[in-house]
Amino acid sequence: MKRVRKKTNLQLKNLILKIKKSDSEFWLRVAKLLARPRRKAIEVNLEKIEKNCKEGDVVLVPGKVLGKGVLTKKITIACFKASKQARSKIQFSKSKLISIEELYEKNKKGENINLIT
Repeated sequence: MKRVRKKTNLQLKNLILKIKKSDSEFWLRVAKLLARPRRKAIEVNLEKIEKNCKEGDVVLVPGKVLGKGVLTKKITIACFKASKQARSKIQFSKSKLISIEELYEKNKKGENINLIT
């Protein structure tokens, strides 16, 4: 995880270091995905989330959520960033948008979370 030292976004750096302290394999994988270089950063559209989840699921995107597509299911999405269009579509579908840190505090074992990359 040498890559963490090179991160300039202090919020992202602190999040990765916090998650790395976990004993859960799931959260260690998330920390590794967040520590990737910017050119390999994960960006997921709402259409992919819609296709890969069910009503009431908890979805984690270790990167940015983009607004292409329509969200019809009521789900909880945890991500590092979200575009303005994605935020408005998530609110319109009555879904919930939270930060990765909030999800980590609620579920330290990483159970029943869909990881979408």
